[in-house]
Amino acid sequence: MQKILQWLTGESLPPGQFQTTFSLQGMAPGWALLLFLVGTTAIIWSYRVFTPEISKGRRVLLTILRVASFALIILFLLKPALSLRIEEPVRSALLVLFDNSRSMQIEDDRPNETDRSNAKLLAGIDKPARSALVQALAKNTSIDLFPKLAEVADLKFESFGSQRRSLGEPTMDQAGRMATESIAALTFEEESTALGDAITETLTQWRGTPISGIFLVTDGASNSGSDPLTASQAAALDRVPLYIYGTGVPQVRDLRVVSITVPPVSFLGETLEVRTTIKLMGYPSGTSTRLTLRSGQKVLGEKAIKPDAEPTEIVFQFVPEVVGPQELTLQADPLEGEVQTDNNKATTSVRIVDQKVKLLYITQKPGWDFRYITNTLKDDRRVEIKCHVIEGDREIQGDEGKIFLDALPDATALLAYQVILLGDVNPDALGKERMEALVKMVSDTSGGLVFLAGPESNPAAYKGTPLESLLPVDLDPVADPAAYALRSRDFLKVKLTPSGEDSPLLKLADSNTESLNLWKDFKGVRWIANHTRQKPTAETLVTAESNIPVIATQTFGRGQTLYFGTDETYRWRSKVGAKHFIRIWTQIIQSFALERLQGASDKIQLRPDKPVVFVGDIVNISGRVFDEDFKPLTAARLEGEFIREGTNDVPQPFALDLSAETPGLYAGKWTPRRPGSYVFVPFRDRKAVTRLEVRSRDNELLNPAMEKETLKTLASETKGSFLTESDLFKLPEMLKTTTATIPRRKTIDLYALWPLLVLAALLLSTEWTLRRLSRLK
Repeated sequence: MQKILQWLTGESLPPGQFQTTFSLQGMAPGWALLLFLVGTTAIIWSYRVFTPEISKGRRVLLTILRVASFALIILFLLKPALSLRIEEPVRSALLVLFDNSRSMQIEDDRPNETDRSNAKLLAGIDKPARSALVQALAKNTSIDLFPKLAEVADLKFESFGSQRRSLGEPTMDQAGRMATESIAALTFEEESTALGDAITETLTQWRGTPISGIFLVTDGASNSGSDPLTASQAAALDRVPLYIYGTGVPQVRDLRVVSITVPPVSFLGETLEVRTTIKLMGYPSGTSTRLTLRSGQKVLGEKAIKPDAEPTEIVFQFVPEVVGPQELTLQADPLEGEVQTDNNKATTSVRIVDQKVKLLYITQKPGWDFRYITNTLKDDRRVEIKCHVIEGDREIQGDEGKIFLDALPDATALLAYQVILLGDVNPDALGKERMEALVKMVSDTSGGLVFLAGPESNPAAYKGTPLESLLPVDLDPVADPAAYALRSRDFLKVKLTPSGEDSPLLKLADSNTESLNLWKDFKGVRWIANHTRQKPTAETLVTAESNIPVIATQTFGRGQTLYFGTDETYRWRSKVGAKHFIRIWTQIIQSFALERLQGASDKIQLRPDKPVVFVGDIVNISGRVFDEDFKPLTAARLEGEFIREGTNDVPQPFALDLSAETPGLYAGKWTPRRPGSYVFVPFRDRKAVTRLEVRSRDNELLNPAMEKETLKTLASETKGSFLTESDLFKLPEMLKTTTATIPRRKTIDLYALWPLLVLAALLLSTEWTLRRLSRLK
C-alpha cells in the first residue's frame, strides 16, 4: 500500500505516518448508478437490435468495450479522490520546569542506602538539599544532561512555585551554559507550589508547537492552584508525556502540627476549647513528645502526647481572663532527627468578648417550650433576653416582669435585636410592616431568626406572607387544621441527617460518637408540622418519617434562619435534666449572633470574603451600610483604617467604594503585608469593626515528604516516566522515541490519473477499430 501511495504522490512517505481517506467530489453516487444502469441497458439493447449481421462473439465483445468506456465516463463524472494526512517528523520542544518553592530547601536525611547512593551519584554527597540536586543537574558533566537533551529537542526553561516564569530558550550549543545560569538564578523561596497550574499554563502557552514532553524537576508538594491530576489528564489528551525527576525522599522523619481550630469568638470567664491535630511520620508509633499551648509568653496548658501515623486529635481547655484578641500558639517539642521543625507549631487567634446577645422571644401563648427556653436564657449572663406574649398572663413565669415587654416592638425596634425566636404566632398579630422588618433584620443586618413551629400558625399560616421567604421549608396546604394539630399517642422518632451529624448547632457532647449515641437514644416527639418540604436553598439537620424536615437551616442574605418543626424541644430534658437543652440553645444563639459578637453593628455590615488569609493575598471586603433611619447609605466612599491589634503599628488608611448597581453596598480590596489580627474600623462608627486574621504561609513545610506516588501517577497518566537520579541519563533516549510530527494534507485526483485516461483511449479506439472491421457505422 505504501509503495502504491508513493507512486501516486511521487514522494517518499514515512512508514506508518500517514492516513488515507477516499471521497467522491462530483456527481452524487445514486444518480451515477442510475445513469450507468440506464446507459448500460441502452447499449446492450442497441447492439442486440441494430447489429444482427455480425457474429455473436463480436457483438458481445463490442458491447463489453462500449459498457467499459461508459463506465469510465461515469467514473470521471464521480471525480474520485484520495486524501492523505501525512505526519511529517519535525524537531520538537522539551519544556523543562524547575520547582522554585521553599520545600526544595529541605535537606533530607535519606536513611535508605539506595537513596543515599543516588544522591551521591548526582550531587557528589549522600545527604544534599533538594535545591543542591537541581543545581547538580547542570553541573554534573558525567551525565551531561542538558547538552544531550538539546541534541534531540529544543529546550524551554521555566520555573514555578506560586507562579510560572520563563528562564530562557537556549540554542543547542548554549544548552549547558544557560541551564547552569537559569538554575543558579533560582531562589527556592516561593511560598507555595501550584504544580497543576504550572502544567496547564505551560500546555496552553506552547499549544500549536510540537512538544516531545515536559521535564518536571520537583518534590511534588503541590499545595495551591488546580489539581495536578486534572492537569496531567489535559497533557494526556494533548499527547504530551510528563518526565518527572522527583527530588527528596518519600519517607522522612517528621512531627507536624496539622491544624489548630478554635471558635472565632468566646466569652470572658467561659471555658474555651482548642483542638489540634498532630501527625507523626517515620517514627515508631508511641514516640512521645510534649505539646504546649501558649498565649504570647503565657503557658495555658501542656500535655505529654504519643501520636502515631494517623492524625491524632488533642484537646486543650482554658478559661480566658482578658477581653480582646488573643493569639494562641501550639508547639510540639522537636524529636531527634526531624527533617523539619518549622512545622512543629501552628497559630490561630480568638476574640474574647464580654457582651450580651440581644435576644427577643415572641409567642402567641406561653407553652412548655416557651417556659423552659426563657427560664434557661434569662439566667445566662451572655444573653440579654426580652419576651412578649401576645395572649396570656406573663405572671405565670414568676419573673415579676423583668424580661417581659408590655408591647410588641415596632418594625424599627426589631432591627436592634441580634436573634429573634418566633413561636406559634399569628401573622396578623405581627402585621406586614413587622414581618418585612424581620426579613430586613436577617438579610441586611446579619440577624438570626428561629421559627418555633406550633399547631395553630407557625409555619402553616405564613404562606403568602413576607416570612415565607425566610423559612427553610416549603409549605403545603393544610386541608384539615384539626387533624394537623392533633398530637400522636406514640412518640415520633427523629434522626440526624449527615449534615446534622456534622453540625456544631446540635452537638450534645464533646465527643462526636457520644453525641450521636445520645441522639439515637432520644425518644422523639408527639407532634411535628408535617406539611413541609425542604427548600432547595436549605439544609436539613433532623428529619422524621418520610424525610419531613424537623430541624432545618438556611442562609438568607447576610443572616441565617433556623426552623424547628416541633414545639417539644423541652423533651431534650427528659431523664437527663437541662444539660442537653441548655447546650443546644446556647450553641444556636451564639452561632446566630456570631457576626455581631465580632464587632459588626446593625447599620454597618461588612465582612471579608475569607476570615483567615495569608500574607500577600488579596482580601475582598464588602457589605451593606445604612444611615440612622436604616436607609441605604449614599456616600461615595466609606473611609476607615486597618489596625493591627496588639501592636504599635501605624494604622493603614483604607476606604470602600459605593456600588453603582446596589444601593448601600460598599466594596474594596486590601493586601496584608504582615501577619497578625487586624480590624477595619470605619470612621463613621468605630465600634462597627470587621475582623481578619492574617497568617504567614507555611504550606511548603507542612508535609516535607516527596509525593512519590502522586508523581508516578502523573507520569503514567501521560505515558511518561518517573525518574530517579540513576535514570536521568536515559531521558535523551526516551525523547528519541517520542519524535513530534506536523500533519500535512495532500489530495490525489484519481479520475485525472494518466493510466485511466490511457485506458479510456484504448477502449474507445479498440471499439472503433472493431466497428470499422465489422462494417458498422
